[in-house]
Amino acid sequence: MPVIVVGNGPSLEVAIAALKTLRDQVILISCGTALATLLNNKIRPDYHIELEKEADTLTRLNKLPAAELKCISLLATVEIHPAIPALFKQALLMATTANPITDLLYKSHKRSATILDYSYYTVTNFALDLLLQLNFQQIYLVGVDFGFATIDTHHASSSNYFNEQGKSVYDYELQHGATFEVQANLNGACLTVPAFNTARLLMEQCLAAWAGNAIVYNVGHGAKIEGTKTLPCLPDILNNSALPAVKNPTVIKTSVIDKHFSLLTSEDTVNFIDDTLVLANQFCRSLLALWSTPTQIDCAPQQTLRILAEQDQLLQALKIQSRVVFELFNGSCRYFSMLCHRYAKCSAASTLIPGFTEHWRLLLQHYFTDLQQALRT
Repeated sequence: MPVIVVGNGPSLEVAIAALKTLRDQVILISCGTALATLLNNKIRPDYHIELEKEADTLTRLNKLPAAELKCISLLATVEIHPAIPALFKQALLMATTANPITDLLYKSHKRSATILDYSYYTVTNFALDLLLQLNFQQIYLVGVDFGFATIDTHHASSSNYFNEQGKSVYDYELQHGATFEVQANLNGACLTVPAFNTARLLMEQCLAAWAGNAIVYNVGHGAKIEGTKTLPCLPDILNNSALPAVKNPTVIKTSVIDKHFSLLTSEDTVNFIDDTLVLANQFCRSLLALWSTPTQIDCAPQQTLRILAEQDQLLQALKIQSRVVFELFNGSCRYFSMLCHRYAKCSAASTLIPGFTEHWRLLLQHYFTDLQQALRT
């Protein structure tokens, strides 16, 4: 079945009428902020994809009609903000490359997850990589522009990037970098910004890696994406005899995802988290024991370095015991160690080092309190 991937570029505005006409003939997938634009135009996608993990994504989604979200399935990475999946009808999560904690989660239960190697720089990169991985044969990119005619038309005009007067809500070029020209999808050139151009080049790598596996159409007047076929507008798809009329689009989870993903049950995940919390709690308690006595807090710089060596031994032993808990503590431990070693030989060391160790002790106490709370819940 054909899939339309909807980004929030300026070409989306031109395609709104055609999307309404084709709605029941395709699987419609919105990406990131494009969801609000579609809902503003009374179009409900079958699936929505999010890549951003931060809390502002949750804030943005909470501004949309809750009843509409409950009719849409979410596709996202396993690192998505934990409060986001509950907003949707269902959440289908997958892994991206170079994610050791996710990998260890699956390995601990002798399962495997489809790994996405080309899922960045934008959510549309994630969408295309996923669909190619799932062997979709016809993919139409709408509003995946990576470019625009003028700086005042950087996204769809009915999107939340513009106010009621049609003005950009912030200085787009100041925020995202100076514009420059690239080849346009239809003819001539269009403007882009560094982030969009990076995303375009990464999408071209993805298409090159999957060359011959699918036909991907770039619809509209954005930037040219090598590896795609150009379509000026969506109505041309109506002349494509390969596009069937389907009243009830196939549910991705049952038709495709279950064939490619060995899904973890909620019990698997809860057990994994519980085991991780117990060990993290034990390790944090051990670190607190190193730094919590008054003599150690006020100790000379050289004594601090000796305690740091003990801390490092604990950390290396943890790496063997649990790579997941090691990853959770490694960055903070190494940063604290770096600070102490850097300032240990300076003239103000006797003043600075005790302050560092006190802040470190307070941070460990904060970690420990949070871990205790998590274990109780």
